[in-house]
Amino acid sequence: MNRLPNNLIVSQASIPGTHDSGTFDCSWYQACDSSQCQSWNIYNQLRAGIRYLDLRIDIRSDYLAIGHGPYQFMALHDALRDVARFLRENPSEFVILAYQVNKGDGDPSPRIIQEMRDYGVSA
Repeated sequence: MNRLPNNLIVSQASIPGTHDSGTFDCSWYQACDSSQCQSWNIYNQLRAGIRYLDLRIDIRSDYLAIGHGPYQFMALHDALRDVARFLRENPSEFVILAYQVNKGDGDPSPRIIQEMRDYGVSA
C-alpha cells in the first residue's frame, strides 16, 4: 500500500478480497467441503495481498464464530488475532473487515468492536 499515491481515495482503488474468508479449515467436519471457500488461513490470505475479508458471523452465547451454512470454522477472535499480527508486521497496510450475521439473533457489532479493540485493531 505504501507505493500507492498519498492522495488516492480508497474507493478509487481496486482492493482484492475473498468470499467467506474464514472458511479454510474443514478438517474436523466430514461433509463440509461444500462450505469451504478458501484454502489459506486469514494470515496467509493477507500475506498474499488480500485486503478485504468477508466474515460470516455465528452469534453464540459464549463467543462469536465464523461460519458458512451449518458449519462453524473458527472463532472470530482467532481471525482478529491474524489481522492484528499482519498489521503489526505491516504498519503501512490496512484491512477492510466486512461481516454479516450468518446465524443467531441480535446485533453483534458491540461484541465485534470490543474484540477488535482487545486485539488492537481499529474499528
